[in-house]
Amino acid sequence: MRDSASDDIYEPWKLLQSGDFADAVAIFRDRCSSTRGPGRKRGLGEGLMWAGDYSTAADHFRDAIARDAKHQGYNASNEEDFAFLGAAEWCSEDYEAAIKAWSEGIKAIGSIGGGRTHCPLLLLLSSILRPQLYRRERAERILLILFKRLNSRYAGGWPASEARFAAGLIDEKALEASWPSTPPLNIRLLGPEGEWKRDFYKAARDLAAGIISIEDAKQTWRSLSERSRYGSGEVKDFYSIISTPEFFIADHECTRSPEIEIPIG
Repeated sequence: MRDSASDDIYEPWKLLQSGDFADAVAIFRDRCSSTRGPGRKRGLGEGLMWAGDYSTAADHFRDAIARDAKHQGYNASNEEDFAFLGAAEWCSEDYEAAIKAWSEGIKAIGSIGGGRTHCPLLLLLSSILRPQLYRRERAERILLILFKRLNSRYAGGWPASEARFAAGLIDEKALEASWPSTPPLNIRLLGPEGEWKRDFYKAARDLAAGIISIEDAKQTWRSLSERSRYGSGEVKDFYSIISTPEFFIADHECTRSPEIEIPIG
């Protein structure tokens, strides 16, 4: 049951981690209604996705984007809202809606680190996973946008380095060297997010290059998205992982019915 401990910033995440979805979501909803700014979005959408309610999660992120547009201007939301909206649509198997959300997210004015590379990176991923829906020519145009943003003064380190790694511009050692070691950016990397994304995008990169098969990639993603790995232990590690849209995409790719197999040439 809820008590005064729910004022702890991590309390609803602890409830979510332990499987108490109803109380966790109730706290997140309270925070959304009582807090203005980006903080009101964090938690509820991720919690709904962890509970498997992707449709309601998509509605939440869509509403957050609409409210930002109403109060601050079109596409004033952080890029991460579009990234999560697309992930929720992807997990609902509405891949075209996911691609549309990430395409709109390219125009978002805010992002973690200021580089605005996450939505272009997710579109690149969609061209690997669903080439029949997002063909190589479109992906090449996205790569041009991505490369341009990677050359901006805002994209000198992490998290833009994740996109550099996924696009094959740097190796694992350079990626790891880019991880922030001082506050405030290192707060998100106190958990396993950095290593998790490295392994996720290495599999995606190798899949696109034909180095590994789709089954090999799924084996990696299945291990990465195994929920029992995060059901205990440090809550900040749990928070780190489910604040990553790619976690839910990996989980979906490994659990969906295999009606679409992906030829990589």
